[in-house]
Amino acid sequence: MLQKRIPIRMCTGCRKRKPKSELIRIVKAKSSSNFKFCYTEQTNFPSSDPLIFIDHTKKSAGRGTYICKDYDCLKKARKSKKFEKMYPFKAVPDLYLKLEEEITR
Repeated sequence: MLQKRIPIRMCTGCRKRKPKSELIRIVKAKSSSNFKFCYTEQTNFPSSDPLIFIDHTKKSAGRGTYICKDYDCLKKARKSKKFEKMYPFKAVPDLYLKLEEEITR
C-alpha cells in the first residue's frame, strides 16, 4: 500500500524543514479580493495595497512563507529581519504581534 506524501516546508526563522501542518503560513496577497477566505480582525482594506496576513486555511492565493509555532523561531526571524526582507511593507510590525498571539494560543 502506498503512503500518502506529506508536504514539507522550510521555517523562515530556524530554516528547518517540517511538515506543512506543523507550521504557520503567512501570505502576501495582491488585493483584498484574495482576503475574503482568511481570518483577521480588520475587514476594510484598500484594494490596491498588498495584504499580509496569517493564512489559517493554508490554501489562500499569494506569496506564502512559513514559520514554526515556536517563540524562538519568531525571535530569530525578527532579529534577522526575515519578514522585512520578504515583505517590504508597513504591515510587518503588526504581523509580529499577530504571530506572537498565534503562537501563545
